[in-house]
Amino acid sequence: MSEQKRVRRNPDIIAAEAMGEMVMLDLAAWEYLSFNRTATWLWECLDEPRSLGWLVAAAEARFNGAAAAMRADLEAFLDFLLDRGLVLAEPD
Repeated sequence: MSEQKRVRRNPDIIAAEAMGEMVMLDLAAWEYLSFNRTATWLWECLDEPRSLGWLVAAAEARFNGAAAAMRADLEAFLDFLLDRGLVLAEPD
């Protein structure tokens, strides 16, 4: 995913927080998913379109970790979300 590409939550996904973690139902695929606290934080950030650069900067401010590792983890997770249709890429 490019640094400037912006993604946001897919509004067709039903999601709710339960005990600090996000649970969601993808009605199109009839799949139930559960996110840990870090992934829940990322999901909450995607309430509006965000770029990878913005997300990396926000993660660096919130979490203690190596910037390169955070970037790689965020990019991999965003690719997972995009591939499953859980988030949508904004048009260029």
